Amino acid sequence: MGSLGCRSRNLSGGLSIDAPTASDGMTTANTPANAVPNPSNRFEIRAGSRLHLGLVEIHSGAPNCFGGIGWMVEEPSSRVRFDVAECALSDLQIDAPTGWRDRVLELCRRWLTANPTRGKLPIHRVSLESSQRPHQGLGSGTQWSSMISHALCAAVCSDPIGYRMSLEQLASLSGRGLRSYIGLTGYLSGGAVIDFGHAAPEELPSSEGALIFDGRITPRRVESIPFPSWPILLICDEAGHGEFGDSERKMFQACSQQANPGRELMLSLIHQQLIPALQTSDWERWDGHIGQYGALAGKIFERVQGGVYRSQSIQSVIETCKRLGYHGAAQSSWGPTVALAVRDLEEATGVADELSKRLAGVRVTLTEAKNQGSAVARLVGP
Repeated sequence: MGSLGCRSRNLSGGLSIDAPTASDGMTTANTPANAVPNPSNRFEIRAGSRLHLGLVEIHSGAPNCFGGIGWMVEEPSSRVRFDVAECALSDLQIDAPTGWRDRVLELCRRWLTANPTRGKLPIHRVSLESSQRPHQGLGSGTQWSSMISHALCAAVCSDPIGYRMSLEQLASLSGRGLRSYIGLTGYLSGGAVIDFGHAAPEELPSSEGALIFDGRITPRRVESIPFPSWPILLICDEAGHGEFGDSERKMFQACSQQANPGRELMLSLIHQQLIPALQTSDWERWDGHIGQYGALAGKIFERVQGGVYRSQSIQSVIETCKRLGYHGAAQSSWGPTVALAVRDLEEATGVADELSKRLAGVRVTLTEAKNQGSAVARLVGP
C-alpha cells in the first residue's frame, strides 16, 4: 500500500490536512540573532505515534505485570531537529511546544549525569515539532523524550546517522517505560509490539510502577512484528483527553490491589489469535479479537471509570463501529483516541464517511502502520 499521509476528517464538517507546525504554541530560549547553522552538522529524527490497546495486568505480585500489546502508526508524527556542537546547558537553544522546554532541559541533565566525563552537551540547538496534542492516548511523551535522548547520544558519535540505541539505554536516559515498554520498543523498531511484562516476581516494580529495582532496570521480554498494510482509522473526541500525572497514579493504585481475573484470557488472545493474525495478515481474525482484548483491558479499571471504556464518547464510537460491522475498534491507552484497522483504502474512506454521518465532534485520521524504527537523518534545507 502506498503512503496514506495524514488525512484527517473532522466529522463536524470539512476535510483538513494535519501537518507539523514550528510556530504554533512554541517557545524559544537563548537564540542569538547572529547564529548561523552549519549544514553538515544538522540532523533530524522523526517519530510516529504509539497505539496501546491495554495492559494484561497491573497487580505487582502477578505474572506479566504491565505487559500488553500495541503498534506504531505513521501519523500523527513528531520531529526533532538538532545541530551538533558542544554547548553549555545554560546556552542550549530550545524551540519546543509550550511546557516542554523544562522537559528538554531535564533530559539533557539526565544525559550529562550518565556521561560524567563530558562537561558540555554535544548539541547547541534543538527544535521539537509535532502534529499531535499530548494526552490523546498516542504516547507523545515517550516519543518526544526518546527523540531528545536519541539526538544527544547520536551527536557524540562519528556517524550520527548510523547510531542505534539499546532498549535499556533508551529507557534509562528518557525516563520513560515506567510501566509499559511498548512505546520505547515501538520507537526503536516500529511495527506491532508485544510486551510480556516483568520477567520475574522478585524483580517486580514498587507500587509506584518504577522499572528500577536495586539500581538496575528489570528484565523485559518484548517482541516486535511487522504490522500488515491495513489502513488505520484513529477516531478521537476533539474535546477529550486521557489521564496523566496524579490522576493516573491514583487510578492505578485503586485498581492494582488484586490480580486481573481476565489475564489468562488476554494472554491467550495475544498468543492464539492476535500474533497469528499479524503474522498471516488475517484481517478477519484480527478484527474478531482485538476489540475483545481491549474490552478486557478496560475492565481492570471499570470500577473507577464507571464502565469498560474511559468515557461515554469512546463507548459510543466503539458501538457505532460494531453497528457498521467492525468489532476491532479499541481504546488506545486512556483515550480519547480509538483505533480501527480496516481491509483497504476504499473501505477506510467509506467507514470514515459513515462515521461522519453518525457522530459529531470527532476527528478521524487515516494513517498506516509505521514498521521501521526512528533513525537519525541528515537535515536537508532550512
